[in-house]
Amino acid sequence: MVATIEVELISPARVIDRVEAASVTLPSTLGYLTILPGHAPLISDIGVGILTVRHDTRRTTEYFVSGGYLEADNHRLKILAEVVESPQEIDRERAKKARERALARVKDFGSDVARAQASLERADTRIALVATHEPADHR
Repeated sequence: MVATIEVELISPARVIDRVEAASVTLPSTLGYLTILPGHAPLISDIGVGILTVRHDTRRTTEYFVSGGYLEADNHRLKILAEVVESPQEIDRERAKKARERALARVKDFGSDVARAQASLERADTRIALVATHEPADHR
């Protein structure tokens, strides 16, 4: 029997998922973390990126996440994310327009560059996630 971790993925609007997983990889503000069953207690900020839930050796589920906190404890992981989106929920055209606006703000020296770069990172991550989940003829 393979050990699993109880994963609860929550956004401000709803409980996104409650599953048993072999591992979870997600962005923290300092880089990506992988949480396995039996993980030492941990509380961490969530960064911007792709959260990957590995159910078993063949099946994974991915989400775009941005902001929030996680709490890991032995065989439980609670993820309280400010933004959680499945690839199906992401509007690719909207993400492309957000990317264009962010690029324009990054180039504008009068704007808040850090905020513009954060917007650009969110848009790029959404676009990348959608691209990996659509058929090759739609890319």
